[in-house]
Amino acid sequence: MAKAYLLTYLTRQFFLSGAALGAKHPHCWLVWEPGSWKAPAYDERTVLPRKGAEGEVDPSAALSKGDALCFSLNPPAAERPWLRVGRASESELVINDGTVSREHLLLRFDPGSASWRAELTSQSKATTYRGAPFPSSGPVGLRDGDSIGLGEISQSYHDSPGFIRRLELEVGKQLGRTTRVGS
Repeated sequence: MAKAYLLTYLTRQFFLSGAALGAKHPHCWLVWEPGSWKAPAYDERTVLPRKGAEGEVDPSAALSKGDALCFSLNPPAAERPWLRVGRASESELVINDGTVSREHLLLRFDPGSASWRAELTSQSKATTYRGAPFPSSGPVGLRDGDSIGLGEISQSYHDSPGFIRRLELEVGKQLGRTTRVGS
């Protein structure tokens, strides 16, 4: 499973560390946008809010309305340059929703261009790309801000600079500003 963080957690980290967060996470992100989502089963690679003196994890604290789960798209190992996205527990990005296929989408990393491509599996349910039906012609290259709909789930893809811009906007919303942090 790919590492996943809550957007609220990353926003706090960005507020505290600024550009250092981008240096720590110089990769792309897939964001499971707010909606009626269920947090995946707890895994040590999922960063959820901690509660209590002992710092135990409280998964119910992760379900705040309007939060988003952000999957870290670190380049995978050369011998297996893809990440599976689906409902199956063996997927690297688990989407726990009945409208998503067990094996819905493959994200392939191209080390030559350092970019990601998305392609459907043969058993995929309804899928959209940039608001239109997913192209049947094969894989599509992902660009910052691209939207991907898996069943009733909405996701967005961000390159590293685009994700930092999104965090800046989130911090600005929390501070009641629409300008860039530090402006």
